[in-house]
Amino acid sequence: MTFMISILICFSCSEKEESKKIAKIPDPVESVEIELLHLMPENTQFLVKFSDLKTLYEEMAVTENSLMGIPLKEKDIEAIKSNLGFNPLNPDHINAAGFDPEKPFCLALTNIKLNAADNPSSNVDILGLFPVSDSVKAYETIRTSFTKNKVVFKEIIKNNTSFFKWSKPEINCCLAIKGQYLYLSINLQADPQPFLKTVLENKTSLINAKAFRDVYAETDFKQELIFYINISDLMETNLNEIKQVMAEKQPEAAPNMLKLFESIKDYSSATIVTDTSSQNLEVNTTVALVPDSKIKKIWNVNRINRETVLSIIDPAVLLLSFGADFMQYYKMITDMMPSETSSSVKTRLASIKENYDIDIENDLINNLDGSVNLAFYDGASITMLNYNSLFTATVKDEATMKKVIDKAIMLLPPKKQAMISRQKIGEKNAYVLNAGLVQIYAVVDNHKFLLASGKPLIEKALNEQKDTGFVANLTDERLKNTLTSNQNIFYLSIDEVVKIINNFAMFLTEPAGGEIKFKDKLKAANQFEYLLSSSEINENLINSELTIKTRFSRPFFTEVANMIHGLNLYENNSKVYQ
Repeated sequence: MTFMISILICFSCSEKEESKKIAKIPDPVESVEIELLHLMPENTQFLVKFSDLKTLYEEMAVTENSLMGIPLKEKDIEAIKSNLGFNPLNPDHINAAGFDPEKPFCLALTNIKLNAADNPSSNVDILGLFPVSDSVKAYETIRTSFTKNKVVFKEIIKNNTSFFKWSKPEINCCLAIKGQYLYLSINLQADPQPFLKTVLENKTSLINAKAFRDVYAETDFKQELIFYINISDLMETNLNEIKQVMAEKQPEAAPNMLKLFESIKDYSSATIVTDTSSQNLEVNTTVALVPDSKIKKIWNVNRINRETVLSIIDPAVLLLSFGADFMQYYKMITDMMPSETSSSVKTRLASIKENYDIDIENDLINNLDGSVNLAFYDGASITMLNYNSLFTATVKDEATMKKVIDKAIMLLPPKKQAMISRQKIGEKNAYVLNAGLVQIYAVVDNHKFLLASGKPLIEKALNEQKDTGFVANLTDERLKNTLTSNQNIFYLSIDEVVKIINNFAMFLTEPAGGEIKFKDKLKAANQFEYLLSSSEINENLINSELTIKTRFSRPFFTEVANMIHGLNLYENNSKVYQ
């Protein structure tokens, strides 16, 4: 709907937690969301679907004279109303013009075809479906707008269907109305009418596409904003052209890039879902893997062990934690390398083994048991000399790990070796790197390799006690459950980051009254609580969630738009954002 309106405006200006697992696809009469998907062509490669324009306007704080709460210039609104014949920011006006602001609408790309020989000839079919409340009024609104703005168009009637066709520089357009939807087809080169005719015949639909069905059951299509991409089809159609372009344009980088593109073939399709009504940014992603995907051999959440990093009582600033089969990962990386590079790596590793008795592949990479964690704690005490950082990695054989460390130390120059000492931390043996005022402690214990900045932190880590760490003090149950779950996670506490920024204020504050500006921006940052990302593999699916938790009272995008607007006002008018 908004895309259709923007096309008209262009002419005028130029001249939640519901269950996601569905046993089978429901009958289209049960849901207007599903009905819309039945109307999309089966070979759709990219789709963005909106729940409805009225809800979108409400959640984005759109009124007839403002966008996201930001006032528009009256002369601009009047110009648009004059050229279109109605105010596209008012749902009642949209309905009166023949369009339905309370039903789903979508945009899709299909037949995406790159042309390596002549990139400008690359092509794509663009399709938009917009609900209509009255087809006669909708046709009349379009006809009147085109006539008023001197758009030359043809009206062709075939099989009782009226097609409107028109062209602008480098764009060909065709629209028709069937049932309760207006279909708009755009092509950069060819006549879009044959494609539109095929879509209207509706012999096959997106619902029938295997790639779509791979992710359908895990996707809540009732959400406000949905993205879908058919990765397999895009790559299968264009990989040869991509290879040719890379070989011609960047011959030196081509081997690496081509293997990267080849690895994308491990993915079948994906959907991204966003709830625009929430005061938090919440994005759910589902990615389908091909059955023999290498990714499934690498990422292994069953290997995750974050007991140590969660046992620290100080609040976490950042926490990165994942589980993987590092030997499989190493093999995938070396396979992706050009043959000369891969051969060079193997030769270098063989030389290290022969000369220094360190077998990198077996004694180090294969000895990692798959769980890696990196954490920073207590933003209020982080300074130039205190990082409060802790790294842990599980190991299969402690003795082998200690031997690798001892051999590596002996390879250092004498002055560097002198910087490393050995100390007792309780009953544990620790390696201590003395780098000026900073000390780094390393310990191999309880099948873990621990690396910590400072003695207090390594002592806390070695005194690991379950259920006594910072998670116990969290009041956000969703956050607590995710941090203690068996998933790959990335967590960043904005509250703790603000404390760090305050510690470095003297370096960040701008001159000439910059302190007020600095505090104003910090006040805006205080509206955010944390960023949390998590993912896990379930058979052939990767399910991921991204959350930015806020203290907003209105929908996320509206508040962010107003925040940016307020900060810009401050920059331009030297006014403090309220």
